[in-house]
Amino acid sequence: MNDIFDLGQAIKTSSLLVMADSETYHRMVDNYTRDLPRLELRQVSDKIEALAEIFMYKPELLIVLLDSNQETIDFIHLVRNNPSFKELPIIAIFVEPLKFKHKWLSRLNLTEKFETPLSRALTDKIKEVFELKTQKS
Repeated sequence: MNDIFDLGQAIKTSSLLVMADSETYHRMVDNYTRDLPRLELRQVSDKIEALAEIFMYKPELLIVLLDSNQETIDFIHLVRNNPSFKELPIIAIFVEPLKFKHKWLSRLNLTEKFETPLSRALTDKIKEVFELKTQKS
């Protein structure tokens, strides 16, 4: 059936998956996403569940925030190892200061990286990713 009134675009939601291994981290990210309009937000705490969500629902953006920087990097590598998700926009939030720029950071193909404490720049980056996706479709 044709969408003669173009309503599909008017009510389209943006899908965001947050992989964080604690409720505190989920609340932290939620503080910066709650005012975003038409957002389908999925939150998972388990890596296996997160991978299943990525495969089943194909989110438009993935935010990863785990207890250590190494865990965050390892999980992103796991996602990037699948060719279907080489281009999935990923925002990494690091809980420990990044003392120096690592070569591996560029290999992760991150959309953006943040360190805690977070700022409104996270919200701006999420909006930017969704706007770019809308323009491409």
